[in-house]
Amino acid sequence: MSRGLPAIAALALLLVAGCPAERAASRPPEPAFFAPDLRFEGAWFGEVDGHAGRLVIERLGAERLRGLFESDDRTVLLVLLIEIADTPDGAPNVAPFSWQDGRGGRGRGWLRINRDNDALDGAYGYGERVEGAGPWLFVRAR
Repeated sequence: MSRGLPAIAALALLLVAGCPAERAASRPPEPAFFAPDLRFEGAWFGEVDGHAGRLVIERLGAERLRGLFESDDRTVLLVLLIEIADTPDGAPNVAPFSWQDGRGGRGRGWLRINRDNDALDGAYGYGERVEGAGPWLFVRAR
């Protein structure tokens, strides 16, 4: 029985290595298109990879936003450049971003806003990956 375990482990490794999820981790999820009143801008409370804090998003131009996340304990500071463009289908609810932490860490990620404009989720990763470094969960500050 112990001879079969290495073969099963090798087969599982081959299946995971060829998995399309690995390729998908380099792209944000497909957006839904809602009415043009989606607003990523504003103050948000929540967490990035388990670090509670505040995310403030402000408009830089027609298709770009700047985000700044600072954890409550001030151990995590992330600066985001968020790309968003309206389409003929409406406003996309998913916005890809690039990030840096001021200490050499850089990568990509995505944010998804809900239809009611009051919650965000997302993920980020290092380099070209948009996932793997941790989830993002936020509610709009009132």
